[in-house]
Order: sequence, then structure tokens, then C-alpha cells
Amino acid sequence: MLKTFYKSEFTKQVATLLTGSVLAQSLPFIAEPFITRLYTASELGIITLFISVAMMFSIVAAGRYEYAIMLPKSKKKSINLLFLSLFITILVSVLSFITVSLMNDWICDIKGNDELGRFLWYVPLSVLFAGVFNSFNQWANRNAYHRWMSVSKVTQSGTMAGLNVLFGYMKMGSVGLVIAFLSAQFLSVFPLLFPFLKKDKKMIKEVNKHQMKSLALEYKKFPTTNSLHAFTDMFFLSLLVFLISYYFGDDVTGYYGRTYRLLLAPSILIGGVVGQVSYRKMSIMKANGENMQGFFKKIVALLFIIGLPIFVITMFFGDEIFEVYLGENFRIAGRYAMVLAPWIWLKFIASPLSMIPVVYNRLNASFFLGALTNILLVSAVVIGGSFKWNVIDTFKLLTLLQIVILSIYIFWTYWLVKEK
Repeated sequence: MLKTFYKSEFTKQVATLLTGSVLAQSLPFIAEPFITRLYTASELGIITLFISVAMMFSIVAAGRYEYAIMLPKSKKKSINLLFLSLFITILVSVLSFITVSLMNDWICDIKGNDELGRFLWYVPLSVLFAGVFNSFNQWANRNAYHRWMSVSKVTQSGTMAGLNVLFGYMKMGSVGLVIAFLSAQFLSVFPLLFPFLKKDKKMIKEVNKHQMKSLALEYKKFPTTNSLHAFTDMFFLSLLVFLISYYFGDDVTGYYGRTYRLLLAPSILIGGVVGQVSYRKMSIMKANGENMQGFFKKIVALLFIIGLPIFVITMFFGDEIFEVYLGENFRIAGRYAMVLAPWIWLKFIASPLSMIPVVYNRLNASFFLGALTNILLVSAVVIGGSFKWNVIDTFKLLTLLQIVILSIYIFWTYWLVKEK
């Protein structure tokens, strides 16, 4: 069975994407010790807040129609879904500009300073770049342009890591971090555009308004349910960051942001790759009426084994590792990592399974479980902050609640593939 698995097309596709992802993730890891020594915790807290706001809109930039690109058998339908996604991206970018205009002063009042407010005007630009990237990334995934997807990942991570270090030496502070983030988003689109313009440009003539409208209705659950689910998830993650900042200050927010980013790296590096390729394979298996139970077990077992040494070591030696790696000031971030590691480990396993409800059209139930997960997420910080707990105890409660709900989610997705 293992021999067959290793020689399968799925494994080859994962290996192709993983090669690029390893390089893409190694560059930020190389840059991280410089970044934490070139920027203050408060400056890192500001970029954490900015990215949280930008991602809240970016997650629904294309109305989640980009995930429908994978589903039709007809390539003609897929190209129309691609352009529908790009059209909606423009609308959401405009909407994010209006929202920022209306809420900028209010956010500054809550924060008590204008440091974040002056950067929020760049959120619509980030949303536009993200929507275009997500749309062409799904098109590339559908057409197995995995080499170019890998190039895109390396371009994005390399640009951001390099510019973060450069601007840090130039003492540009939060401004440099924001410019680096936007530049990386912009440049990551071009490797995905290249294979499209080379191989698929002729299909643009198949795009028409009537077909786009028809497909918008056919896949309406993506913007009405899946989009709401994704937006809610990102809204609560952003709210979590703001609550940490409100109750514990920008320094703790900066430490938390770097901790969360580093712990999430395996999910981005491996879980994201497995999720992308799994979604493509599951869509094909569902269309062919194949049973996915065995495939599900392989994914969960693979991710559990990969995560075992990473997160167990973090749970026991996180403070020492962070002190050596990021500097003495970040030893406290390592203590956060020790507490949060079990949550992120389960998140690492559960994230690639999030496409199963999409494939089986169980978006409403998935939304309910996601909403419960998010409510528990922010409730832990509100409880800890309101009762004047220290941040470590607050994170312990957060981790405990997330372990419970993520375990339920994993068993539910297994029930879906088992029943079908």
C-alpha cells in the first residue's frame, strides 16, 4: 500500500508543490532572526494588526468563487468562473476602501493612536492583489501548473523576507513591513499569469456575461455560505488579534503574531500543499463516485506523523528555541508557543480537511462548526482579559477549547466520507 501511495500521482503533485514550499518557507525562517532584532515588538504588533484587517477582506476577495474553478468538468465553465472571480475581486476591493474610510477613525480611537490608521488605506490594494492571486492560483491548481505555483510561493516569501530585512536595516519601521507585505503580494501573481498567458489565453474568447451569471447562480453557495464562513473565520482571527492588543498591549500582540506565524508555518508549508492537491483529487473522486475513506485516513495519519516531532519539541523546549533563534527578548514568545502548540497541531491536521464539506456540499454544517470554533476562540481572550488573567493562562484556556472543537470537526469530516 505504501509503495502504491509513494508512486501515485497525488504524491508526485504534493512533492512538486512541497519542493517550492520548502524553499518558500525556509527564506522567512532565515530572515526571522534578523527581523526580530531589527524591529521592535510594537512595530511587529502593528504589522500583525494590519495583516489581520487586510486578510479579513482578502479571504472573500473573489466571493470564494475561486474554489468553484476546480469543480466543473468543462474547462469553458472554469474559465468563466475565473473571470467571475476577478470581477468580484474588483467589487470587494472597492467595498473594502469604503469600509476603511468609514471605520478608520473609530479604529484609531479604540487603539488610542493613529499608527495603525495611516496604514489601513492600503488595505484595498492588498485585497485586490490577494483576489487576483487566489483566482489564478486555483486555475493553476486545476490545470496542474504546480511548478509555477511553487515559483509563485518562492517569489512571495523571498520578496517579503528580503525587503523586511532591507527595510529593517534602513530603520523604516512599520512602514517598511507594510511595503514589504504589499510588494510580495503583487509580485507573486506574475508566475501564475505566465502559464495562463502561454497556454490558456485563447480561452478568453469563451468568457461571456450570460455564462458568468449562470455559473454565479449554480455555485451561489460559495458566496452565500462558504464566503460567509471564510469571512467569519478571518473576522474572528482578526478580532482575536485586536482583543489581545486591547487587553494585553501591542508588545504582546507582536510576540503573539510572530509565535502564531512560526507555529503555523508547517500548516502553510505542508498542510496547504496537501490541502490543495487533496482538493483536486477529492473533487475527481467525488465526480467518479469513488469512496474516500481510505484516502482520508492516509491524509490524517501523514499529517499527524509529520507534526509529531515539530509540535512535541515546541511544547517542551519552545522558550529555549525561541531565545536562541529570535533573541533573548523573544523567550516569552517561546513560552506562548509551548502553550499554543497543541492547538496549532490539531489545526495543522484539520486544515486540509476543510475542503471535504465543500466537495460534499455540507457548507451549512461546516459554517455552524466554524462559528462555534470562532466564538470559543475569542471568548477565551475576553474571559482572560476581563478577569485580569495573565496572557499565559489566557492562552491555556484558548488552547483547551480549540482542542475540543477541532477534534469534533475532524471526526465529523470522517463521518462525511464514511457515510458517502
